[in-house]
Amino acid sequence: MKQEVEAKCAVEDIRAVEARVQTMGTLVVPWEFEANVLWDFPHAPLGKAGRLLRLRHSGAGTFLTYKEPVPGARAGIKTMAETETSVADPAAMSCMLDRLGLTPVWRYEKFRSVWRVPTASGPAGVCLDIVPCGQFVEVEAEAAAIAEVFSALHLTWGAEASRTYRDLFVDALAAQGLPSDTPMIFSLEAKEAWARALGVDLPPGDPFCLRDCGKNGCVTEEDDG
Repeated sequence: MKQEVEAKCAVEDIRAVEARVQTMGTLVVPWEFEANVLWDFPHAPLGKAGRLLRLRHSGAGTFLTYKEPVPGARAGIKTMAETETSVADPAAMSCMLDRLGLTPVWRYEKFRSVWRVPTASGPAGVCLDIVPCGQFVEVEAEAAAIAEVFSALHLTWGAEASRTYRDLFVDALAAQGLPSDTPMIFSLEAKEAWARALGVDLPPGDPFCLRDCGKNGCVTEEDDG
């Protein structure tokens, strides 16, 4: 499995950061909308071990991703071993995971664009993210390259650097006295407003068709061997 090494920083104005990134690198993925579902077994053995199984749908397609922690990772930087595969039918994959005994434990949405920025320490992937709990820059590269990009963009290393969006959102929920499993999704008004501002086409309906899984009526066919 490949290693994912990254750090993130909360920002006030992601479009201002975008203007700076445009002078530094090359656009790889224009703004797009992502729908994500994390899956786990009953009693959350994956989550408790710091592991993740995610089904993601975006303009680039649908991908099933597995991640697990890497021992001895540097403090302040999130390092995970990762493997990923494309999925032709997100609804069918949802039903497969359901039938294998997994449950969709958390949903989250994001607007993201991806840039490639050269540094003296090698290329860096710079993700500009808009999520319901804020705006963030996420840099994926070797540690030295991450530091160079942070410096060039005048980003500060904060407590959020090595944390996941779920961690950050759960903290925000706790401050409001809300359940930790509340999905991190935009209101329809906010989603449509961001889509218009970014020039993004939103997908119709639920790509995962979670309501059609398992006991709610996942369609199956006669096994013909």
